[in-house]
Amino acid sequence: MSERAPVLLIAEDDALERERLVGMAESMGFRVVQAKDGEQALTLMRRAMPDLVVSDYYMPKLDGLGLVKRLRADPRGSRVPVMVITSDDLRRTKIRLLQAGADDFLVKPVDNLEFRARLSAMARRARLLERLGKALAVQGRARKRLEHQLARPSD
Repeated sequence: MSERAPVLLIAEDDALERERLVGMAESMGFRVVQAKDGEQALTLMRRAMPDLVVSDYYMPKLDGLGLVKRLRADPRGSRVPVMVITSDDLRRTKIRLLQAGADDFLVKPVDNLEFRARLSAMARRARLLERLGKALAVQGRARKRLEHQLARPSD
């Protein structure tokens, strides 16, 4: 998610709602990839892991909960921020989503301002995770170089 536009995958079976979410995300500078169900979303993620995911809860073939679980089972998707949108505002649904690895959720009908604010917060979190990952990689390489130097016999 460095200098390029962050890639957002939106999985939503309702075409009108999907287009509305896509329009808002694109106006915020995201490059959006669209899926009409959870299975299509998984196929797209296998090709290229997005920076963020927004998924409907109730979808054909694979629902939002299943999508979150499958994403979290993939090492490449373990840190991708996920927001689930649902018409179900039951406490147990929210808890199930959070336990499965969802980072956030919104209840339909989705408020435009709240969607934008939460998506911005998720993008900030994703950028921080990316920076942290790069810093840890640099630190690991430096540690290995130092260990290698210390292991060499001195002349």
